[in-house]
Amino acid sequence: RIYGQLAALYAYQKAYHESMKALRQALVYNIKCDGYLGVAYSWRDMARIFDRQYSPDSAEVYYSKAYNLMKEKGFTRPAYGVLSEWADFKYGNGRTEQAKDMAYEVLKHRFSSLSALTLAKSYQAENRLDSAEAYCRKALQGTDIYHHRTAYGILKEIALSQGKQEDAHRYARCYREVSDSISKMTRTEATVRINHEAEKLDLLSHMKRLRHILALALIILVAGMIYMGRNTHIFHKKQRLNKELTLEENSQVTLSEKQQSLEERLEAFQQSAIYLHFCRVTQSRELSEEHWRQLVNALNKVYPTFISKLYSLNPKLTELELRTCCLIKIGISTNRISALIAHSPSAVNSILTRLYHKMTGEKTNMSVAREFLKRLE
Repeated sequence: RIYGQLAALYAYQKAYHESMKALRQALVYNIKCDGYLGVAYSWRDMARIFDRQYSPDSAEVYYSKAYNLMKEKGFTRPAYGVLSEWADFKYGNGRTEQAKDMAYEVLKHRFSSLSALTLAKSYQAENRLDSAEAYCRKALQGTDIYHHRTAYGILKEIALSQGKQEDAHRYARCYREVSDSISKMTRTEATVRINHEAEKLDLLSHMKRLRHILALALIILVAGMIYMGRNTHIFHKKQRLNKELTLEENSQVTLSEKQQSLEERLEAFQQSAIYLHFCRVTQSRELSEEHWRQLVNALNKVYPTFISKLYSLNPKLTELELRTCCLIKIGISTNRISALIAHSPSAVNSILTRLYHKMTGEKTNMSVAREFLKRLE
């Protein structure tokens, strides 16, 4: 149980490698104790970690192992809880029909707001809005505040698509209220207690050195003030000069960009060596770090704000996500992207849909995520 709690805390902090190590230890002890339910839960948690690490094939295996073990040993209620998660995972990876079948199976035996949401999202994607709205309302009967937020978001989109502005505003207000509540719950009691104990231990260890640190800090401060006093004039002079040079360079760049239309920049990019190289290669080993750097620089010349907007929407954008976005922007197909970044097509799908969710707060399918990146400039 301790290892399971550690795994949850590591995962909460996105330390997935450490979380997986703790889960393996929990699994070892559950096996020694013949704790079949604990074994199944460990497998389910491993599936969650693999899902967050863009390894859908591994996640699929562990969801299946967890569900089948629970069913085999007669743990019916938790088994349908795992099946509900598995259905949502299937939907997120584009296997909508399988997701719907699983969600229906869950709802035949017990209420699950997550399964209701899976069906709502599936029907919304199929433009069966009445069914989508009905399952959203069913999801709101549960107590999970995260599911409430998703349901209100879908209801808002449905109302907008039907021209029901008043309903859309009401659902948007509910969505904001729930989102505010979730923000206040970000740090759990367990995390607060652990951080509190860690801070106490850290404080005790540093108290012994506090006098020496303070004395050294005062010496450095006085020396720094003397140094700054002597060099203030030179510093400000250099600062003004650098500012003038920067403004001059920026004005030259801006003037150059205004003189060259987007069409001309795009035409020049499509004739460049780096673009032709990416159109020609078929495998990731044919690409070096320098090739990727050249592609980013070339894209910056065509779409000067594209990459900066990506980082503004998702400051924690990974290198893999950046490369995938660049390939989408230059029109590379999903199958070729899969080969160029050495990930499966389903992993590419997961990367794009999860990135869209991080940037917009909404879940969607692969085609909408691709179109969003193509329009982003």
